[in-house]
Amino acid sequence: MTEQLNKTAQINKSVAKLPESQIRQIMELGRNIEGVIPFWFGEGDEPTPEFIKQAAVQALHDDKTFYVPNNGVPELRQAIAEYMSALYGRQLGEDRITVSTSGMHGIMLAYQTILDPGDKVVIIGPIWPN
Repeated sequence: MTEQLNKTAQINKSVAKLPESQIRQIMELGRNIEGVIPFWFGEGDEPTPEFIKQAAVQALHDDKTFYVPNNGVPELRQAIAEYMSALYGRQLGEDRITVSTSGMHGIMLAYQTILDPGDKVVIIGPIWPN
């Protein structure tokens, strides 16, 4: 039993070699320095507004707890298309809109759309460290 437990507890060698997250390193350096604004996680420092909490609770009551389409909630995509159409004076359909789960996810998707493994890319710093 102990042998089996030890064998299954081993971590994949490639995972074990991964370096510590640079975001965590930056956080450790800056979190106790007075006056430093914590941009490292990309999260706000304000509590969640009450109307957002209430909307989340209502979504649970309305059984809106299932996966949405991969390119985002249709009503949100439609609203974005309408806003962008009005802003730029050109008709834009919701079929041209994809809502990602985060900024980093959106950047990753954009890169995966236009880049192939081995392509060389120049990125001007400073950049998000991951």
